[in-house]
Amino acid sequence: MNQDCESFSPIAVIVTSNFQSSSGGIQYWCVQIADLLNQAGFKAKGYGLRDLSLKSTYRLFGDIIFARRIIFGTWKHVLPTLPIVLFKAVFLPRTKQPVIQVLCHGDEFLCLNTRLSRVTVRLMFRCLSATLIANSAFTAQLVKRTLNVTGVRVARPIVSPPRTESPRLATSRAHPADTNNLNLLTVSRLVARKNIRTCLHAVHALRSRGIDLHYTVAGVGPDLDSLQCLARNLDIDDVTHFLGEVTDAAKYKLLASADIFLLPSVQTTAPPSVEGYGIAFIEANYHGCPVISGNSGGMPEAVLDRVTGIITDGSTDEVTAAIIELLETTLDRQRIKAWALTHSPHENTDIVNML
Repeated sequence: MNQDCESFSPIAVIVTSNFQSSSGGIQYWCVQIADLLNQAGFKAKGYGLRDLSLKSTYRLFGDIIFARRIIFGTWKHVLPTLPIVLFKAVFLPRTKQPVIQVLCHGDEFLCLNTRLSRVTVRLMFRCLSATLIANSAFTAQLVKRTLNVTGVRVARPIVSPPRTESPRLATSRAHPADTNNLNLLTVSRLVARKNIRTCLHAVHALRSRGIDLHYTVAGVGPDLDSLQCLARNLDIDDVTHFLGEVTDAAKYKLLASADIFLLPSVQTTAPPSVEGYGIAFIEANYHGCPVISGNSGGMPEAVLDRVTGIITDGSTDEVTAAIIELLETTLDRQRIKAWALTHSPHENTDIVNML
Protein backbone atom coordinates (compact mmCIF):
# COMPACT_ATOMS: atom_id res chain seq x y z
CA MET A 1 0.00 0.00 0.00
CA ASN A 2 2.79 2.43 0.89
CA GLN A 3 4.58 1.59 -2.35
CA ASP A 4 1.41 2.27 -4.34
CA CYS A 5 0.97 5.65 -2.64
CA GLU A 6 4.60 6.53 -3.27
CA SER A 7 4.33 5.62 -6.96
CA PHE A 8 1.46 8.09 -7.39
CA SER A 9 3.08 10.89 -5.42
CA PRO A 10 3.27 14.07 -7.52
CA ILE A 11 6.76 14.82 -8.74
CA ALA A 12 8.57 17.97 -7.64
CA VAL A 13 11.82 18.87 -9.40
CA ILE A 14 14.44 21.12 -7.80
CA VAL A 15 17.14 22.44 -10.14
CA THR A 16 20.26 24.14 -8.82
CA SER A 17 23.95 24.27 -9.64
CA ASN A 18 25.04 21.59 -7.17
CA PHE A 19 22.44 19.68 -5.20
CA GLN A 20 24.47 19.28 -2.01
CA SER A 21 23.82 21.01 1.30
CA SER A 22 27.53 21.66 1.89
CA SER A 23 28.02 23.55 -1.38
CA GLY A 24 26.71 26.95 -0.27
CA GLY A 25 23.68 28.91 0.82
CA ILE A 26 21.64 28.50 -2.38
CA GLN A 27 22.24 24.75 -2.57
CA TYR A 28 21.60 24.35 1.17
CA TRP A 29 18.22 26.06 0.83
CA CYS A 30 17.27 23.85 -2.14
CA VAL A 31 18.10 20.66 -0.22
CA GLN A 32 15.97 21.82 2.71
CA ILE A 33 13.07 22.61 0.37
CA ALA A 34 13.33 19.11 -1.13
CA ASP A 35 13.00 17.63 2.37
CA LEU A 36 9.89 19.73 3.04
CA LEU A 37 8.33 18.71 -0.27
CA ASN A 38 8.88 15.03 0.56
CA GLN A 39 7.19 15.58 3.92
CA ALA A 40 4.28 17.26 2.10
CA GLY A 41 3.67 14.16 -0.02
CA PHE A 42 5.67 15.03 -3.11
CA LYS A 43 8.37 12.89 -4.63
CA ALA A 44 11.11 15.52 -4.70
CA LYS A 45 13.99 15.03 -7.14
CA GLY A 46 17.00 17.31 -6.98
CA TYR A 47 19.36 17.96 -9.87
CA GLY A 48 22.72 19.72 -9.86
CA LEU A 49 23.44 21.22 -13.28
CA ARG A 50 27.20 21.00 -12.79
CA ASP A 51 27.02 17.24 -12.26
CA LEU A 52 24.68 16.28 -15.10
CA SER A 53 25.68 13.38 -17.32
CA LEU A 54 23.91 12.50 -20.54
CA LYS A 55 21.82 9.94 -18.69
CA SER A 56 20.86 12.27 -15.84
CA THR A 57 20.04 15.02 -18.37
CA TYR A 58 17.47 12.75 -20.01
CA ARG A 59 16.13 11.88 -16.58
CA LEU A 60 15.86 15.57 -15.66
CA PHE A 61 13.92 16.42 -18.81
CA GLY A 62 11.65 13.43 -18.26
CA ASP A 63 10.91 14.44 -14.68
CA ILE A 64 10.20 18.03 -15.77
CA ILE A 65 7.63 16.76 -18.28
CA PHE A 66 5.67 14.99 -15.53
CA ALA A 67 6.43 17.37 -12.65
CA ARG A 68 3.63 19.16 -10.83
CA ARG A 69 6.06 21.58 -9.21
CA ILE A 70 9.41 22.89 -10.45
CA ILE A 71 11.72 24.96 -8.26
CA PHE A 72 14.83 26.67 -9.58
CA GLY A 73 17.70 27.74 -7.32
CA THR A 74 18.10 31.01 -9.27
CA TRP A 75 16.83 32.44 -12.56
CA LYS A 76 20.09 31.29 -14.16
CA HIS A 77 19.18 27.68 -13.45
CA VAL A 78 16.06 28.06 -15.60
CA LEU A 79 18.06 28.62 -18.78
CA PRO A 80 19.34 25.05 -19.46
CA THR A 81 15.81 23.66 -19.14
CA LEU A 82 13.98 26.60 -20.71
CA PRO A 83 12.93 24.89 -23.99
CA ILE A 84 11.14 22.02 -22.31
CA VAL A 85 9.67 24.19 -19.55
CA LEU A 86 8.36 26.64 -22.15
CA PHE A 87 6.91 23.72 -24.11
CA LYS A 88 4.87 22.72 -21.06
CA ALA A 89 3.80 26.32 -20.47
CA VAL A 90 2.63 26.81 -24.06
CA PHE A 91 1.08 23.47 -25.00
CA LEU A 92 -0.30 21.96 -21.81
CA PRO A 93 -3.79 22.96 -20.64
CA ARG A 94 -3.83 25.31 -17.68
CA THR A 95 -5.14 22.60 -15.36
CA LYS A 96 -2.00 20.53 -16.01
CA GLN A 97 0.50 23.37 -15.77
CA PRO A 98 3.15 22.85 -13.08
CA VAL A 99 3.71 25.36 -10.33
CA ILE A 100 7.03 27.04 -11.15
CA GLN A 101 8.93 28.85 -8.40
CA VAL A 102 12.25 30.66 -8.68
CA LEU A 103 14.35 31.46 -5.61
CA CYS A 104 15.92 34.93 -5.52
CA HIS A 105 19.07 35.63 -3.50
CA GLY A 106 20.25 39.09 -4.56
CA ASP A 107 23.60 38.69 -6.29
CA GLU A 108 22.20 37.23 -9.49
CA PHE A 109 20.11 40.33 -10.20
CA LEU A 110 23.00 42.78 -9.86
CA CYS A 111 24.51 41.37 -13.06
CA LEU A 112 21.42 42.37 -15.08
CA ASN A 113 23.00 45.71 -16.00
CA THR A 114 21.48 46.18 -19.46
CA ARG A 115 17.90 46.87 -20.41
CA LEU A 116 17.89 43.90 -22.79
CA SER A 117 18.94 41.46 -20.05
CA ARG A 118 16.32 42.78 -17.64
CA VAL A 119 13.53 42.64 -20.22
CA THR A 120 14.56 39.12 -21.28
CA VAL A 121 14.45 37.75 -17.74
CA ARG A 122 11.16 39.52 -17.03
CA LEU A 123 9.57 38.02 -20.16
CA MET A 124 10.89 34.59 -19.23
CA PHE A 125 9.19 34.76 -15.84
CA ARG A 126 5.98 36.02 -17.43
CA CYS A 127 5.88 33.22 -20.01
CA LEU A 128 6.40 30.62 -17.29
CA SER A 129 3.94 32.25 -14.87
CA ALA A 130 6.69 31.80 -12.31
CA THR A 131 6.39 32.77 -8.67
CA LEU A 132 9.45 34.60 -7.36
CA ILE A 133 10.51 33.88 -3.78
CA ALA A 134 13.14 36.19 -2.24
CA ASN A 135 15.29 35.37 0.78
CA SER A 136 14.81 38.82 2.34
CA ALA A 137 12.82 42.04 2.00
CA PHE A 138 15.99 43.63 0.61
CA THR A 139 16.22 41.05 -2.16
CA ALA A 140 12.51 41.36 -2.92
CA GLN A 141 12.89 45.11 -3.43
CA LEU A 142 15.98 44.57 -5.55
CA VAL A 143 14.09 42.14 -7.81
CA LYS A 144 11.09 44.46 -8.11
CA ARG A 145 13.29 47.42 -8.93
CA THR A 146 15.49 45.53 -11.39
CA LEU A 147 12.76 43.75 -13.33
CA ASN A 148 9.90 46.20 -12.78
CA VAL A 149 7.69 43.43 -11.42
CA THR A 150 5.32 43.06 -8.48
CA GLY A 151 4.25 40.19 -6.29
CA VAL A 152 7.68 38.98 -5.21
CA ARG A 153 7.20 36.92 -2.06
CA VAL A 154 9.59 36.82 0.88
CA ALA A 155 10.63 33.67 2.73
CA ARG A 156 13.53 33.50 5.15
CA PRO A 157 15.93 30.69 4.26
CA ILE A 158 15.55 27.41 6.10
CA VAL A 159 18.56 26.61 8.28
CA SER A 160 18.54 23.29 10.10
CA PRO A 161 19.97 23.19 13.64
CA PRO A 162 23.08 21.12 14.37
CA ARG A 163 22.51 17.56 15.52
CA THR A 164 24.22 18.14 18.87
CA GLU A 165 23.75 21.15 21.12
CA SER A 166 26.74 23.32 21.90
CA PRO A 167 28.01 23.08 25.50
CA ARG A 168 28.19 26.88 25.59
CA LEU A 169 24.39 27.05 25.84
CA ALA A 170 24.62 25.91 29.45
CA THR A 171 25.83 29.43 30.29
CA SER A 172 24.15 32.72 29.53
CA ARG A 173 27.15 34.94 28.87
CA ALA A 174 27.88 35.27 25.16
CA HIS A 175 31.52 36.26 25.57
CA PRO A 176 34.52 34.66 27.28
CA ALA A 177 35.12 35.41 30.93
CA ASP A 178 38.84 35.57 30.21
CA THR A 179 39.67 38.13 27.49
CA ASN A 180 43.12 36.55 27.18
CA ASN A 181 41.51 33.61 25.43
CA LEU A 182 39.43 35.21 22.68
CA ASN A 183 38.51 32.90 19.81
CA LEU A 184 37.34 34.66 16.63
CA LEU A 185 36.00 32.74 13.65
CA THR A 186 35.06 33.35 10.02
CA VAL A 187 33.58 30.62 7.83
CA SER A 188 33.15 31.91 4.32
CA ARG A 189 34.19 31.89 0.71
CA LEU A 190 37.28 34.07 0.48
CA VAL A 191 36.15 36.86 -1.83
CA ALA A 192 36.26 40.66 -1.55
CA ARG A 193 32.59 41.00 -0.53
CA LYS A 194 33.18 39.04 2.68
CA ASN A 195 35.52 41.82 3.89
CA ILE A 196 37.96 39.52 5.65
CA ARG A 197 40.76 42.06 5.14
CA THR A 198 38.98 44.29 7.64
CA CYS A 199 38.79 41.40 10.10
CA LEU A 200 42.56 40.98 9.86
CA HIS A 201 43.09 44.68 10.53
CA ALA A 202 40.73 44.41 13.52
CA VAL A 203 42.76 41.49 14.87
CA HIS A 204 45.90 43.62 14.53
CA ALA A 205 44.20 46.50 16.39
CA LEU A 206 43.03 44.22 19.21
CA ARG A 207 46.45 42.69 19.60
CA SER A 208 47.96 46.18 19.81
CA ARG A 209 45.68 46.75 22.81
CA GLY A 210 47.13 43.74 24.57
CA ILE A 211 44.25 41.34 23.91
CA ASP A 212 45.47 37.80 23.26
CA LEU A 213 43.36 36.07 20.67
CA HIS A 214 43.14 33.50 17.93
CA TYR A 215 41.48 34.12 14.57
CA THR A 216 40.45 31.15 12.46
CA VAL A 217 39.39 31.51 8.84
CA ALA A 218 37.72 28.51 7.21
CA GLY A 219 37.01 28.56 3.50
CA VAL A 220 38.56 28.80 0.07
CA GLY A 221 38.48 31.40 -2.66
CA PRO A 222 40.51 33.66 -4.92
CA ASP A 223 41.57 35.99 -2.07
CA LEU A 224 43.35 33.31 -0.02
CA ASP A 225 46.91 34.22 -1.03
CA SER A 226 46.41 37.97 -0.57
CA LEU A 227 44.80 37.45 2.84
CA GLN A 228 47.65 35.25 4.02
CA CYS A 229 50.11 37.88 2.79
CA LEU A 230 48.23 40.61 4.68
CA ALA A 231 48.30 38.55 7.88
CA ARG A 232 52.08 38.26 7.56
CA ASN A 233 52.49 41.98 6.86
CA LEU A 234 50.39 42.83 9.92
CA ASP A 235 52.49 40.42 11.98
CA ILE A 236 49.45 38.45 13.08
CA ASP A 237 50.13 35.27 11.11
CA ASP A 238 51.07 33.49 14.35
CA VAL A 239 47.52 33.93 15.68
CA THR A 240 45.66 33.72 12.35
CA HIS A 241 44.95 30.28 10.93
CA PHE A 242 43.62 29.61 7.42
CA LEU A 243 42.08 26.14 7.39
CA GLY A 244 40.91 25.97 3.79
CA GLU A 245 37.74 24.06 2.98
CA VAL A 246 36.18 22.23 5.94
CA THR A 247 33.45 19.61 6.24
CA ASP A 248 30.08 20.40 7.80
CA ALA A 249 31.10 18.44 10.91
CA ALA A 250 34.30 20.46 11.23
CA LYS A 251 32.39 23.69 10.68
CA TYR A 252 29.95 22.91 13.48
CA LYS A 253 32.84 22.06 15.78
CA LEU A 254 34.48 25.41 15.01
CA LEU A 255 31.24 27.28 15.64
CA ALA A 256 30.77 25.47 18.94
CA SER A 257 34.14 26.70 20.20
CA ALA A 258 34.09 30.24 18.77
CA ASP A 259 33.47 33.28 20.99
CA ILE A 260 32.54 35.65 18.15
CA PHE A 261 31.69 34.99 14.52
CA LEU A 262 33.04 37.65 12.13
CA LEU A 263 31.57 38.36 8.71
CA PRO A 264 31.24 42.14 8.21
CA SER A 265 30.42 41.83 4.51
CA VAL A 266 30.11 44.84 2.23
CA GLN A 267 28.43 45.44 -1.11
CA THR A 268 30.91 45.57 -3.97
CA THR A 269 30.59 47.00 -7.46
CA ALA A 270 33.44 45.23 -9.26
CA PRO A 271 32.20 42.60 -9.46
CA PRO A 272 28.70 43.59 -8.31
CA SER A 273 27.92 41.48 -5.25
CA VAL A 274 25.87 41.71 -2.06
CA GLU A 275 24.70 39.57 0.86
CA GLY A 276 21.06 38.80 0.17
CA TYR A 277 20.53 37.50 3.72
CA GLY A 278 23.13 35.69 5.85
CA ILE A 279 22.72 31.97 6.53
CA ALA A 280 26.19 31.89 8.12
CA PHE A 281 25.00 34.16 10.94
CA ILE A 282 22.08 31.86 11.72
CA GLU A 283 24.37 28.81 11.79
CA ALA A 284 26.58 30.60 14.33
CA ASN A 285 23.56 31.66 16.38
CA TYR A 286 22.45 28.03 16.70
CA HIS A 287 25.57 27.53 18.82
CA GLY A 288 24.83 30.58 20.96
CA CYS A 289 27.67 32.42 19.22
CA PRO A 290 27.17 36.18 18.72
CA VAL A 291 28.02 37.59 15.31
CA ILE A 292 29.40 40.76 13.79
CA SER A 293 27.94 41.64 10.40
CA GLY A 294 27.90 44.44 7.87
CA ASN A 295 24.92 46.71 7.27
CA SER A 296 24.38 46.22 3.52
CA GLY A 297 21.97 43.97 1.68
CA GLY A 298 19.80 41.67 3.75
CA MET A 299 22.21 41.31 6.68
CA PRO A 300 20.23 43.66 8.97
CA GLU A 301 17.34 41.21 8.58
CA ALA A 302 19.47 38.23 9.61
CA VAL A 303 21.09 39.88 12.65
CA LEU A 304 19.18 41.37 15.58
CA ASP A 305 21.42 44.24 16.62
CA ARG A 306 22.66 43.96 20.21
CA VAL A 307 20.56 40.79 20.63
CA THR A 308 22.16 38.16 18.39
CA GLY A 309 25.22 40.23 17.51
CA ILE A 310 26.26 43.67 16.30
CA ILE A 311 25.68 45.28 12.90
CA THR A 312 28.56 47.45 11.68
CA ASP A 313 29.40 49.48 8.59
CA GLY A 314 32.21 47.06 7.81
CA SER A 315 35.03 49.46 8.69
CA THR A 316 38.02 48.44 10.80
CA ASP A 317 37.09 50.91 13.54
CA GLU A 318 33.50 49.66 13.86
CA VAL A 319 34.42 45.98 13.67
CA THR A 320 37.11 46.47 16.33
CA ALA A 321 34.71 48.43 18.54
CA ALA A 322 32.04 45.74 18.10
CA ILE A 323 34.41 42.99 19.22
CA ILE A 324 35.35 45.00 22.32
CA GLU A 325 31.67 45.71 23.03
CA LEU A 326 30.86 42.00 22.89
CA LEU A 327 33.70 41.36 25.33
CA GLU A 328 32.17 43.85 27.76
CA THR A 329 28.49 43.07 27.20
CA THR A 330 26.37 40.15 28.33
CA LEU A 331 24.21 38.70 25.58
CA ASP A 332 21.75 35.93 26.35
CA ARG A 333 22.78 32.78 24.52
CA GLN A 334 19.29 31.33 24.78
CA ARG A 335 17.85 34.39 23.02
CA ILE A 336 20.52 34.03 20.36
CA LYS A 337 19.59 30.40 19.78
CA ALA A 338 15.86 31.22 19.89
CA TRP A 339 16.34 33.55 16.92
CA ALA A 340 18.19 30.83 15.01
CA LEU A 341 15.38 28.37 15.72
CA THR A 342 12.90 30.61 13.89
CA HIS A 343 14.76 29.50 10.74
CA SER A 344 14.45 25.77 11.46
CA PRO A 345 12.26 23.55 9.26
CA HIS A 346 9.78 23.16 12.12
CA GLU A 347 9.32 26.86 12.92
CA ASN A 348 10.09 28.63 9.64
CA THR A 349 6.67 28.51 8.01
CA ASP A 350 7.48 31.18 5.40
CA ILE A 351 8.53 28.77 2.67
CA VAL A 352 6.23 25.95 3.86
CA ASN A 353 3.17 28.13 3.22
CA MET A 354 4.39 28.76 -0.34
CA LEU A 355 5.06 25.16 -1.32
